[in-house]
Amino acid sequence: MARREEKYYHRILFVFGIFSLIFLILGIRLGKIQLWDHYKLSVSASRQRRSVILNNKLRGEFLDRHGKVLRGSRNHWYLMIQNKLFDPENLPKLSPVLATDFSNSFQKHSHSPLWIYPKALNLWQIQQIDQLNLQGIRIVADIPQSDGLNNVAWHLLGLVQRGQGLSGLEYLYDSVIQKHSTQATVFTVNDGLHRYIPGLGFRSQSRSNKTSVILTLDLGIQQTVEKVMDQEDVKGAVVILDAESGDILAMASRPTVNLHNLMESITSADNPFINRAVSAYHPGSIFKLVILAAALDSGQLNPFAVFSDPGYFQSGDIKWYCTTSNKSGHGSLTLSEALAYSCNPVFIEIAVKLRPALVLDYADSFGLGQPCNIGLRDESWGELPSEVDLSIGDQVNTALGEGNVYTTPLQVASLVQTIVNDGIRKIPRLVSGYSTPNGARWFETAAPIRVIQSRTARIIKVMMADVIRFGTGKQAGVTGGAGGKTGTAQSGTADNYIEHAWFAGFAPEENPKYVAVVFCEQGVSGGKTAAPIFKGIMEQVIKINDLNQRPE
Repeated sequence: MARREEKYYHRILFVFGIFSLIFLILGIRLGKIQLWDHYKLSVSASRQRRSVILNNKLRGEFLDRHGKVLRGSRNHWYLMIQNKLFDPENLPKLSPVLATDFSNSFQKHSHSPLWIYPKALNLWQIQQIDQLNLQGIRIVADIPQSDGLNNVAWHLLGLVQRGQGLSGLEYLYDSVIQKHSTQATVFTVNDGLHRYIPGLGFRSQSRSNKTSVILTLDLGIQQTVEKVMDQEDVKGAVVILDAESGDILAMASRPTVNLHNLMESITSADNPFINRAVSAYHPGSIFKLVILAAALDSGQLNPFAVFSDPGYFQSGDIKWYCTTSNKSGHGSLTLSEALAYSCNPVFIEIAVKLRPALVLDYADSFGLGQPCNIGLRDESWGELPSEVDLSIGDQVNTALGEGNVYTTPLQVASLVQTIVNDGIRKIPRLVSGYSTPNGARWFETAAPIRVIQSRTARIIKVMMADVIRFGTGKQAGVTGGAGGKTGTAQSGTADNYIEHAWFAGFAPEENPKYVAVVFCEQGVSGGKTAAPIFKGIMEQVIKINDLNQRPE
């Protein structure tokens, strides 16, 4: 009897254990649904009750140093059509306002109760549609990817097609930007049979999960540079650096790409895809700053030295003329006057007396002939000649910034920044870091490099101010004073050559805040072409700085 009761008791325990296990599994499953899967399931249930009529995939944003959007996502306006209310006879009134494929889109969606034409509307189109006052159409908002503010800083940010970065920083940070991509959606609410419920209208939804790449650019300064370049019809480049940190505040190249007609840009002889700010050209007389720095810093030249300019420098039967004195010569002049007048014979004489290796070592220390590695695939190295077996002609061409000397506008800006920053070079940078939903990553700045002595830098700064006060750069003068150096470089053959115009300078004269380089491809001369553009840009940039410095 006891054994039967014991056997019965074990059966009850076994059954109870089975049921307990089942309830435990159900409880765990229920807890998982309630605690872990509730969001995913609620989203799934919500999606079953809706039909997406517009879906825009968004990439991350590019921000300037102040957090302002250079390129990212922003509201755009679209045309929504309710087919039951829209009279097809009104199609000829609507089609001319929209793109050529609108009629095809209309036919494709003729059986849909509600659909959105997927191309964003501009202001003119919105005004025209509003004046038509047609029944069954409505303008709605959504957030598509935007190329930014009128393609600002396009050569830096690069080209995006079909959500893929193809050039510039869009290419470099493509994986970062796409990893945390978001979507903006317009959808309708449906009944159990997936039919649109007119009374509930339509909804929009966007997920904020952005990645932001933070640049050193200043949006206000960048827009100012591009505006002046467009007004002056500049073919070339402008670079502006922070005089102390070396950070790139603005960089622009012209001509720029016509995104509405890429084939036109691809076949253009002006090569608008080229970023001229990081392409290499002969620097012309800008290179005299390197000659001057090498001679003064090495102690081989007295800053108070006096020279005689007969109008040419002669070696053997060859003469190299002083172009700024109409070959007649400046006569007796100081070193500062020689720089101010960009006197070729004097600087050729100095360069020939120096060892070529010394000049080229200083050029290398200033960052010429090497990339700044700011993150652009198309940044050129530039070029410096070999110091071995340079003929007298090679040494002259080097002194004049021609021959085998090639520099980029960015490298020239770094050269001037080093002089302005008490002889200490801060390697320019374009990207400060980036932030994701998982945190931020900030890039370390490169270690500063002393290139020339503080005393040398101060002397050259004073001489560069004389270039604007009474020399070849008079047209670059701005309120508060400035300093700089003009350059005109010949490129091509003797029978067919073009001249590139340069101006590289800083402002204000005391406690400089900005370094700017203006490069004009096929310009007349540095003093006549590039210097006035420097003035036009820096006058406005200084005003922007003054406004930013005002107390709230």
